[in-house]
Amino acid sequence: MMYLAGKSELLPPPGEHCIDRTFLAAFRKQHGLRRADFYTAMAAAAALAAAEDSCFQGRLPEETGIFVSGRFGPQNTTAKFLDELLTYPEDQLLAAAFSHSVHNAPASYIAQMLSLTGPILTMTRIRNTGIESALTSAAGFLAADYCSRILLIQVQESGYIEESLRKRNGTPDANRTEFAREHASALLLTRYETENRYGWINPAAPGRDHPESEESHEQDLTGRN
Repeated sequence: MMYLAGKSELLPPPGEHCIDRTFLAAFRKQHGLRRADFYTAMAAAAALAAAEDSCFQGRLPEETGIFVSGRFGPQNTTAKFLDELLTYPEDQLLAAAFSHSVHNAPASYIAQMLSLTGPILTMTRIRNTGIESALTSAAGFLAADYCSRILLIQVQESGYIEESLRKRNGTPDANRTEFAREHASALLLTRYETENRYGWINPAAPGRDHPESEESHEQDLTGRN
């Protein structure tokens, strides 16, 4: 069993599809994330807010782990890099552009920003956001004593890949579940009940990673004291 020591959620303004870029730009400047793209800034902002929401008030134990889960990763950065790869010779491409086109980029920024040295895991699922797999993996890490706390970040950026899939599948409605609004959320998971603020989480049992109703999953994933 894992306890929820802190949480946060970053969403677009009402009626909008994207998180406020002005806020993200200011966050990057404030925390020295000069090279970070908006995807990384979203993840870092959610991670910091969850850390500050905990009993540690932003100063997490150094050995805290970091998990980053999402569908397409930094899709706009990836698309831009691939466009440049098709346009320019390889020796003219920026190494930073490539290094920021993967899920590992936000994890490394978060580790640096919060001074964390625990285990890091990144994962992607095309069918859904992969939150159940991330929670199951986190439970395994905590049970195996790889670390005592895990900062789990789930992030989805609106961009080129999502828009292309929407057009291909003939689903222009941006509010459909498979094309959810841009968002970033974070959970600080802990083994210690004394750090618990919001209840406990029991990840889906092995073999349950298949389509079911959202209501039944919610009952399996979260409990309240």
